[in-house]
Amino acid sequence: MDFVKGIDKYPWVDQCEKINVRQFLSLWESQDLSLELELNEESLDRKAMEICNINEETIEDIKEDLDPEKLNRDKEWKDYLYGNKLSLPNHIALRSVAAQVSHIEKCEQNDKYRRIANQSLKYRNYTFLNNQDASKNSSDEPKIEGLDVILNVQVFRPMHHSLHVGEHRKHVNLIAEQEFLCLGRQLLTALKDEIICSVEVNPAEDCSDDPEKERPSARELYTSSFFFIDDCFYNDFRSANNIDCSQVIMDWAKNKERGIGTLRTAKMEETRFNDLSIRLGQPYVYVHQGDCEHMIVFPEMRLFCPQTDSPFLRDYPKVFKTVNRNACKCLMCHINVAKWIVLENKRLPYEPYFFCNQCFMSFNYDSEKKKIGHFKAFRYLDESAFL
Repeated sequence: MDFVKGIDKYPWVDQCEKINVRQFLSLWESQDLSLELELNEESLDRKAMEICNINEETIEDIKEDLDPEKLNRDKEWKDYLYGNKLSLPNHIALRSVAAQVSHIEKCEQNDKYRRIANQSLKYRNYTFLNNQDASKNSSDEPKIEGLDVILNVQVFRPMHHSLHVGEHRKHVNLIAEQEFLCLGRQLLTALKDEIICSVEVNPAEDCSDDPEKERPSARELYTSSFFFIDDCFYNDFRSANNIDCSQVIMDWAKNKERGIGTLRTAKMEETRFNDLSIRLGQPYVYVHQGDCEHMIVFPEMRLFCPQTDSPFLRDYPKVFKTVNRNACKCLMCHINVAKWIVLENKRLPYEPYFFCNQCFMSFNYDSEKKKIGHFKAFRYLDESAFL
């Protein structure tokens, strides 16, 4: 299957061997990590005194001298970094410092330069979340005991496919809409339940006949989905109405001329992240709603750190990064956020056409709330509202 995927074209994936998550954890469990697991300020002081052969008074003096608060007390450096006018000290000949000062001055004086510089920033479109709130968790909440693995999981924007055979497919930049921190002991269904997609949150049926009627979302109606990781389809069978969405692919792959190889299936609700064998950086797939495909990537895997990671199980999977989205405006008033998508309306210049509530009702219905002409309408919850 790796040959079919062509991973040899991507050295950052090809050169990374498959890692079994459980074996990775077992390897570290065989090491003596008692110091790392019990590390805190008090034990760190004791270890420093033991290694450096110094007393407690000396430790306190060192901590006072290295206090980060003192970094802001030097008025001379504070004026250089935070003053109204940036100036380069005469005794500093570093070109990097001079280039940084010049860059900041250009940003203040040239709007075009500032916009171009901001667009080149790697994380300019992302928001990093600190959703670890200790006040929400009591001492009675279940905590992580012992060693565990934390996996960083990137969930990308859905892939867009061509609608017609032979149609040219435009290149679309891959954007990781959400990034999660998952524990190795958690089931794959825990991640699936946290993934948010606009295809699922909106109703899947035409609402034009009665726009005020409440309808179930697509997520409530169609719950079947699967992860495809390491040549295995992990299907969600928690509901009795769920179907095996991967069966049609399995039947297609049985043709030996395609060279796909052997594919396997397993239940998502019975598989933990510890059971996976993954390559860091390799694209995998999450499919839901029939044909909505999200690429997922595991860019990082590490041990749980009790000093910096939340110790409460309820905090995982934890969203720690989301992409910033501009709200889609109503195409008629260009003021309000769109709430409706209209299709097959000959009175509109193009489709799909986005409406806010007020414009939607005034343009498509008469005073008695009857449809004007033929069209289809679907509720639309903008992604900026939940991402």
